[in-house]
Amino acid sequence: MISFDKEKCIKCQLCVNDCGTGVISLDEEGYPKFTGEKACLKCQHCFAACPAGAVIFNGNSADDAPSIGNYPDTAQLENLMKSRRSVRKYLNKEIPWDVLKRLSDTLAYSPTGCNDHRLKLIFVTGKKTDEFRRKTNNILLKILHSPLALLMPKRYKRFFKRIDDGEDVIYRGAPAFIVVAVHKNSPCKAEDPIIALTWFELLANSMGLGCCWCGFAQRAFQKFSSLRNMLELDKNYKVGSVILFGYPNIQYHRQTLPEKFETSIL
Repeated sequence: MISFDKEKCIKCQLCVNDCGTGVISLDEEGYPKFTGEKACLKCQHCFAACPAGAVIFNGNSADDAPSIGNYPDTAQLENLMKSRRSVRKYLNKEIPWDVLKRLSDTLAYSPTGCNDHRLKLIFVTGKKTDEFRRKTNNILLKILHSPLALLMPKRYKRFFKRIDDGEDVIYRGAPAFIVVAVHKNSPCKAEDPIIALTWFELLANSMGLGCCWCGFAQRAFQKFSSLRNMLELDKNYKVGSVILFGYPNIQYHRQTLPEKFETSIL
């Protein structure tokens, strides 16, 4: 899994010092050696930290990986974080494949607990989105016109009336959505999907897309097996989080003025 090119190695020991699980040590000549495949988290810190490019990970050398470029400055990132909005009005515009691929590829870098990379990303676009829209609305309309409606909390009644009037309350007319599913044995199955979609939302906004976290769709997938089956998930996975996305049909001209969180510095 991890090996070292001794001709390039400068014996700086950065790979040893930055290994969080201690699976890299030094041999008699002072070169690093890999000693614990089972304990390795595959975090690739050693690969990224080596100034000489001497670490080889899964057959990949430093020449296969891009160098770290310039970060956005603090003001740019702060503006993006303060300006993003929950978008619920979308243009009927297809999202290009290269945009979807870039979003998908970048999500592989999302932090996960114990570096567990068993998340599944399911992009639903175009006609498939309409299939989910129809199926979900049909399920909800059946509930609305059955005795089960009497058991629904009062706070949901206004949403059911809008659904009965033909409004797309769940998917908001979005041309696409992404579902992040998590393995049942994931060490951080509650947190990992949320972290991944937080990264997704910021990158999507920087590309001119708008997003909306969709708790209604998340609960629908979790409650109705017929919807989960449409996602083609195996039994070891469950739906973690859902985000609607597309090109916004509205332009926001300024940041908002939210109430501040209660803060203490100890």
